Amino acid sequence: MRSPTTILSSTTLFLTFLSQAGTSSATAARAVCVHQRGVEFSELAACGDKGSLQYCFRNSPDYVSWSLLEQCFEKAGCTLEEARIEASFVVKLCDERISEAELRRRGPELLAVARQTTTDADTTTDADTTTTEATDATTTDATTTTDATTTDATTTDATTTDATTTDATTTDATTDTTTTAASTDTATTDTSTTDTTATTGTTTSSTSSLTCSTDSTYTTSSCPTQSTGTASGSTLSCFETAITTSVCASDMVCSDETAVCIQREDSVTGGTLFCVILLAVIFFGGLVVLFGLCCRDRRLDKRLRAQKEAAAIAKASAVSSSVPAVAAAAATTRPQRPVRSVSANSNRSGDPFVDGSGRKTPQ
Repeated sequence: MRSPTTILSSTTLFLTFLSQAGTSSATAARAVCVHQRGVEFSELAACGDKGSLQYCFRNSPDYVSWSLLEQCFEKAGCTLEEARIEASFVVKLCDERISEAELRRRGPELLAVARQTTTDADTTTDADTTTTEATDATTTDATTTTDATTTDATTTDATTTDATTTDATTTDATTDTTTTAASTDTATTDTSTTDTTATTGTTTSSTSSLTCSTDSTYTTSSCPTQSTGTASGSTLSCFETAITTSVCASDMVCSDETAVCIQREDSVTGGTLFCVILLAVIFFGGLVVLFGLCCRDRRLDKRLRAQKEAAAIAKASAVSSSVPAVAAAAATTRPQRPVRSVSANSNRSGDPFVDGSGRKTPQ
């Protein structure tokens, strides 16, 4: 038979374990919330550089504490008061969602455990009461002594419960302190890893067979400026931020800023070789046909010139041969004057100044 002290101690230890597990899971869930909603929180922040906040949220460790969030806002350019307000705002937004999820997830389990513990305690109490009544039914003093003993035991159990609760609280505080220190160390490690990655650069691509572009990530240095407070306008410490750009995939040929792409074929295939040979034959065949047409035109031109020259020569020969015949024909057809003969008795002679007697007339 278990005593009430043993039952209460077991229940207290179980509840303490549940509280520690709940705190650890809530801190881890808060880290997930900060990682997923980092861009949203940086946009909602009333102070600080947006890029610095996004970098801090993105590179936060697996356990995000309140102080770590305050450091993020202080490094981004917020004052101490502003950092506390913004950190509390982020914690409130994340913890409200976490608390609702924890209630939905842990509610039935806690109720089942509580019911089982209550049933065990009731059964033990009933057994103790029956035994006490059966043993001390005849003596009132014994019953009084038993009641006093039970009261002392109950007081002792209450004292033990308080001490256990105090120890659990101390353990929780120690756990929170250790978690904060570990979070700071982890943040430093993550930052170093990020710097190494930033130096080398990374390129990621999708597994799709027709991916036009790949996401190329490279880092650059960003130096935010204080936006509020008395130090407004001063330059804060620089930090490395990752920038993602889209570039054409190595196995693609892209156009219109990687919107349209075709598959690149660097190896010569049978179809490619056939197309090249066909295009070469068409090209050289066209050149041969063009050269043949030019030669034919030149031959035709020479032939036409020769014909023209022959016609001109024939015409000239015909003209030159027809001129004497025309002259002879003209001479033949010309009318002739009658010829007078000089008689002996005629006084006329060939000389007009000689008379018929042969003497010349004086002039």
